[in-house]
Amino acid sequence: MATHSEHVDEIAPAWVAALNALDDVQRAHTADTGSYKYRYADLASAAKQARDVLGTHGLGVHQEAHGADLGAIRVTTTVWHTSGQWIAAEPLVMPAKGGPQDVGSAISYARRYALMAFLGLATDDDDTGKEDIVVEKSRDVGLTWTFCWYAACDWMFVVMVRDEGRA
Repeated sequence: MATHSEHVDEIAPAWVAALNALDDVQRAHTADTGSYKYRYADLASAAKQARDVLGTHGLGVHQEAHGADLGAIRVTTTVWHTSGQWIAAEPLVMPAKGGPQDVGSAISYARRYALMAFLGLATDDDDTGKEDIVVEKSRDVGLTWTFCWYAACDWMFVVMVRDEGRA
């Protein structure tokens, strides 16, 4: 659920106009993990479109990354209006383990997902009939985090299960 400033009489019409002017983001990049390839829209593409369109309506987007619980980060996305009014999304929490590069990667993923979700953006994909599912697992502290990306429908879910094989 989004939170907002006490008054929204100036930001609301600008917000609606901006949302209606946004286009889906192109999946212009390809990643190759060695065992599979997938196309994706990067953070820079989504952020550029957001800045360009929101700016024409007197809006700007701000994202903050913070440490959440051990092994996770959270990203809060806020849209500001020139009047000082604002609308903010609930923080998006993303698992982040390992060193600085892993944490940085989690922050980038969280920023992209949070921004696109808050602005109602999808990724435009030429392979709409393709049903590729990418599953990635990582084990930490007796839990298995499973990330599933269903490219044809542009959605992701995270499943966390107890790892019975570990002490």
